[in-house]
Amino acid sequence: MIATIVGPLAAVGITLWYQGATKKREQQLVLLRMLSATRGLPGDLNHSAALTLVPVEFADSPIVMARHKAYLEAISKKDSDGNLENPTETVNKYHDLLQSIFEFLGYKFDHEAVRNQGVLTKGFIDRDNLYLDSLRASIHLAESARVSAIASARMANHVAGPPEDDLPEISESRSDDPE
Repeated sequence: MIATIVGPLAAVGITLWYQGATKKREQQLVLLRMLSATRGLPGDLNHSAALTLVPVEFADSPIVMARHKAYLEAISKKDSDGNLENPTETVNKYHDLLQSIFEFLGYKFDHEAVRNQGVLTKGFIDRDNLYLDSLRASIHLAESARVSAIASARMANHVAGPPEDDLPEISESRSDDPE
């Protein structure tokens, strides 16, 4: 009688445990893939998201957690210009993190193998740099438009002469000023 009740319950429990462990490993592998794929793109949103999820997916590994913490500390050390204080150390800490995740998941890679497996094509790097240049240019365009608007307002005020009481004066206020 006990075997009739306990047997199916044990089978269901084992099945649920196995499915949970399989799903967790799949999620860890997805995270590893994200970290590996975006290793050369620290500004990528997927890279930041993957780094944020490391403590969620690898809380069971003290080594992964320690290396994650060391990497986050390394990327937070900036010089007065906002650049990494020690980029080589930061890259090494990132590769240490990846290596610890590989090892946790049962893959055998040494530090050098982890370092050498990432590839970014020249075309991708050129496209990314072009995109970043266009973002910088948009700042200059916005400033030029603001200066042009001020110059136009000054010219209009000069051509119109002194403001009359019933006409509003054209001011040099920025377009983002609430009125």
